[in-house]
Amino acid sequence: ACGLPIICTRGGSTDDFVSDDFALRVKSTIVRHREGGIALEPDHWELVSHLAKLMTDEKLRSSAAAAAPVWARERFTWKHAVDKLLKVILPGAESGA
Repeated sequence: ACGLPIICTRGGSTDDFVSDDFALRVKSTIVRHREGGIALEPDHWELVSHLAKLMTDEKLRSSAAAAAPVWARERFTWKHAVDKLLKVILPGAESGA
């Protein structure tokens, strides 16, 4: 929403709130820890490649700066949050807001 390009893992929770219009996604592998937790381990070489790309590609940075705020404004308002919540609490209900 701040107009900055981002790098994030592919396949995790970030898939719900980023777009390829402004995010470079790193291939990742699910890793299970001995303690029982799981995590996404990014492909380190792809991460380095994405960092280099953002540092050198002004066009990519500019297009991300334009796309990210619009994408966030269209999807993350209080009305959107209420509509999603109502669908969970009262299936079939819609927000009057």
